[in-house]
Amino acid sequence: MKRAVFAGSFSPVHSGHVEIIRRISELFDEVIVAVTENVNKPCYISLEDKKNLLVDACHDFKNVKVMSFNGTLADFCKENAVDCIVKSMRNSIDFEYEYEMATVNKKLFGVETLFLLSAPEYRHISSTLVREFLRYGKDISALVPDGMASKIKEVVNVSKI
Repeated sequence: MKRAVFAGSFSPVHSGHVEIIRRISELFDEVIVAVTENVNKPCYISLEDKKNLLVDACHDFKNVKVMSFNGTLADFCKENAVDCIVKSMRNSIDFEYEYEMATVNKKLFGVETLFLLSAPEYRHISSTLVREFLRYGKDISALVPDGMASKIKEVVNVSKI
């Protein structure tokens, strides 16, 4: 059985994330969506709330499970017998950062990384954009999975944005 992980801070989950998760679920036997805190980013949503939002967003994918973790992704992969890390690419900026991480994960920990290009209709969406819309009281429903806008609004700490 081939197991992949799609990891991120998902602060908050958006339609681009879910599109990538759907595609990964078609390529692998099992997919773990691993949510963590990014120490380099401010926290706008609790880890538990991010996990719950992802569970809701991924409920249609039978071979996907959502887990939270602290520590390195390489250690998470080893602990959970993950064969491959999947990273999404929206642009060349994403590639530059993720390429370095993929090299480290392969050389130091033996974990392969697969890059998937975001579908054109989702390349403009980022968690930063969703938070910016929330900050100014704009409708986020076109940026997040169906039915998730109100759930996301409930858990995002807008005063910290």
